[in-house]
Amino acid sequence: MTCNLARPVLERSSKDDRRKSRPLPAPSSLCAERPEWVHFQCRTFTDFYLVISDLGSQRDPLMSLGMFRQFVAPYLKEMVKRIHSPGGKALFHSCGLVRPFIPDLISLGVGVLDSIQPTGPEMQPEGLKRDLGERLSFHGGLDMQNLLPHGSSAQVEAEARRYCEVAGVGGGPILGPAHRFQPDLPPENILAVYRA
Repeated sequence: MTCNLARPVLERSSKDDRRKSRPLPAPSSLCAERPEWVHFQCRTFTDFYLVISDLGSQRDPLMSLGMFRQFVAPYLKEMVKRIHSPGGKALFHSCGLVRPFIPDLISLGVGVLDSIQPTGPEMQPEGLKRDLGERLSFHGGLDMQNLLPHGSSAQVEAEARRYCEVAGVGGGPILGPAHRFQPDLPPENILAVYRA
């Protein structure tokens, strides 16, 4: 919910210079008329805040860990602190190979890493769960480039089941595609994810 209007907006009439009021849009009206209620709703029903900053490509990080610590981490820390202040959790999105950054993301207060893109051995669920799964939840994990668009529904179901068995030990993972389901996916493969 965006609260960016606190009073009526004035607009010029095309016929003359008189000004007329036009009513506020409904969400803005609520912000103006019942701000305590809006704040209550946002604090009560907003559990996760998504922070997006791609740090990885298919094969490598997009920056060094030193650059991340100097130019990204201080500002991410401020954002996460604000997210935590009303009781929210930070969900950090980055595509690609981000393994080198994950310990720092955890220390900055990120609770969920989205989206786990299985681009190589470093991003496979076995190692992620073993090394980091006690301190971080993972969202994603199913290959959107090859498996989901080109695999059979049996292959998709088997990989989704494997991911749950590996990453799901003790809880923590949120199974999903390494990116949103795309329009070119066979519907039977989407259903196979949910069957697993």
